[in-house]
Amino acid sequence: MSGRRAAKVAFSYLVAAAIIVWAARGVPLAEIDRHLEQARLSLFVPVTVGAFLCWFLGETLLYSRLFSFFHRRVTWREMLPMTTAFYFLQVVNGALAGAAFAGLIQKRKGVPWLESGLTMLFLGLLDFQVMALLVLAAALFGRDSPLSFTWRYAAAALALCWATAAFWLAGPPRARLARRLYDWEPMSAFRRASLAHYLSLAGIRAPIFLAQGLALYLDMRAFGLRVPPSYVFALTPPILLLTALPITPIGIGTEQAAVVLGFQAYGARATLLAMSLSMSGMGLLLRLALAPVAAAKTATLLPDDLPA
Repeated sequence: MSGRRAAKVAFSYLVAAAIIVWAARGVPLAEIDRHLEQARLSLFVPVTVGAFLCWFLGETLLYSRLFSFFHRRVTWREMLPMTTAFYFLQVVNGALAGAAFAGLIQKRKGVPWLESGLTMLFLGLLDFQVMALLVLAAALFGRDSPLSFTWRYAAAALALCWATAAFWLAGPPRARLARRLYDWEPMSAFRRASLAHYLSLAGIRAPIFLAQGLALYLDMRAFGLRVPPSYVFALTPPILLLTALPITPIGIGTEQAAVVLGFQAYGARATLLAMSLSMSGMGLLLRLALAPVAAAKTATLLPDDLPA
């Protein structure tokens, strides 16, 4: 690893530590430790491991379908080592992980690097739609929840996403500038996507997100927190969105801030910190456990010109 890249990694972990310190201000470490000792590990550990496997294996299927739809056929078995490398490298740096994943797709399936990245951007657009639909559903089934008002924001976000999708589904536009964007080769996933593709990919992504909401609810139960399910499922999409931002490695720090701020009405900050730190710690350990497989399967495939 170059010195510049190592400095970026160190800085991202320093940012994560600073956010955790901010979220934990005024909370004694002994209090956090006490809540860790009182947690029901017999519930927390299998739920957290199961949620990780659901995300990891589910995204492997999602990525294989995504690139099979719009580029070349990729089986779940072929995608597995690439997803493994992607997940492991996220511990180091999100940008590095994304660049490595695009490089692996290019070397294994011949998909150009930029086109691969924009295909993942298409998936991001789909993810945002699924998140908005989940927030709408949580608001509908939890009308007495303090977050019931969020349906307006979710509906606005969904309308914007659907307008964007409609642009691509409508076919070649007449306006010259819009036509240049539409015909730009790296945007092939947007251009080739049909309504059936949207529904198929959403049918894989939605259960993955729902599993994370269920895991968060059960993890809270493991730490003695009683939060209405509708509230948990309404906050799960924003938490997933915040932890996906390339600010810190695998959302460490941002997850603690989101959980503390989002659920402070339902539990002590020490309890919320103990739970969220345990979740991040388990996620880190599980990703590090992928190292041998990632190295064995992808060492010869990683591109040499990854961004520093």
